[in-house]
Amino acid sequence: MSSRYLIPLAVAAALAAPVAAHAQDEGTYDPGKWLVRVGMSQLNPDSYNLDLGNAGALVVDSDLSPTFTVEYMITPHIGTELLLAWPFTHGIDLDSGSRPLDRVGQVDVLPPTLSLNWHFNPNGMVRPYIGAGVNYTMFSGEETRGALAGTDFTLDDTIAAAGQVGVDIGQRNWFFNANVRYIDLSADIDLGGDDLGSVDLNPWVYGIHVGYRFGHM
Repeated sequence: MSSRYLIPLAVAAALAAPVAAHAQDEGTYDPGKWLVRVGMSQLNPDSYNLDLGNAGALVVDSDLSPTFTVEYMITPHIGTELLLAWPFTHGIDLDSGSRPLDRVGQVDVLPPTLSLNWHFNPNGMVRPYIGAGVNYTMFSGEETRGALAGTDFTLDDTIAAAGQVGVDIGQRNWFFNANVRYIDLSADIDLGGDDLGSVDLNPWVYGIHVGYRFGHM
């Protein structure tokens, strides 16, 4: 090949190599990369949580709170993720057949969740994933009011199974994230020294986050 062709080809190769490497890096969840996501999530318990017989039923409402996840990539497809949150504050209502519901208390909920995620398309612009793991929910700040004012109640911390589906969108270090989680959560409740049984919360958690990817290049 003539030398007059070698010089343009060498220049083209030199210019193309960084572009190709940059594009590949931007779209790859290489082992050792960290994915940090910050945003808001809404925690939505079941509609009816505890049947009280003739007295009615306890209903726990939903709440919105800041959430934060950090995920470490083991392989381009597999990552371990920890979900943390500012405590959700849930009102507790008594449904005795009247409308509106009677507010009888509130509780703070902190649901850290550790998941193992599978990313289907780690090199793409749109990267869906599924995950499964374990949740440890902590309850605090229990208060009563209205018909239950002055009565002590507690909810026991509990361990539960959790699953999620989500998607990351964007090939650069910054990206958009949306996810939906389900937590198979029931907790024992004590009211005025009496064990009322198990409150079935089983919440769906809907999250929207902004993410950033970093790590070795």
